[in-house]
Amino acid sequence: MTDARSVVLQRHRLRLLEPAWWLTALAFFFVFPDYLAVATSVLVMALFALSLDLLLGFAGSTVASARGVLWHRRLLSRPDQLGWLEGKP
Repeated sequence: MTDARSVVLQRHRLRLLEPAWWLTALAFFFVFPDYLAVATSVLVMALFALSLDLLLGFAGSTVASARGVLWHRRLLSRPDQLGWLEGKP
């Protein structure tokens, strides 16, 4: 096995505590059946937080790429001039 392949496989290997969190979430539905509405709300909020994190991650890399291209073409005097795209004053 090549070195790069082994590094990627180790990075994406399932850790010891990861299944424990999933089993705890699954057990919640059986242990507390009266609170399924609360559990559903928590899962919806977690999904929203993950999608927002993913969206902001892609948006941040897009802004960084735009800064680099514009600075390389000499349309910006400094690469940090596009602060308004990230919501900075």
